[in-house]
Amino acid sequence: MRKRFISLGCWLAGIVIVAALYLAATFTGWWWLVFVAIVLAALDARRVRIWRYRSDIARSPGTLFILMLLFGWLILPWYIGLRLKILAGTAELKDTYRWADPQASPPDHHVSKSGLIQPWRRR
Repeated sequence: MRKRFISLGCWLAGIVIVAALYLAATFTGWWWLVFVAIVLAALDARRVRIWRYRSDIARSPGTLFILMLLFGWLILPWYIGLRLKILAGTAELKDTYRWADPQASPPDHHVSKSGLIQPWRRR
């Protein structure tokens, strides 16, 4: 239950942050401020490897950048919420990027030497 409250708080914080960004851009007349935020979010997505996490926007940074340019009012709060969930430690990794115990892994999964589950490879 605690994890759900943290997740909800991250999504609400993302909405509030983006609303404040858009209001600041409106009142100051600096529309480039939103574009800079989108570029920084795309660069940050590459740095944290956003495609590893379970989310519908967990895409490559280039695709995420284009989505934010087209639908910034929707995708940017979503990205910020996901990023806050990552910082809070409540974001879940996709199965292919999880660490696993080689003895406890299912028989149809291959575990690499580094400990990552690789379901596309058979033993």
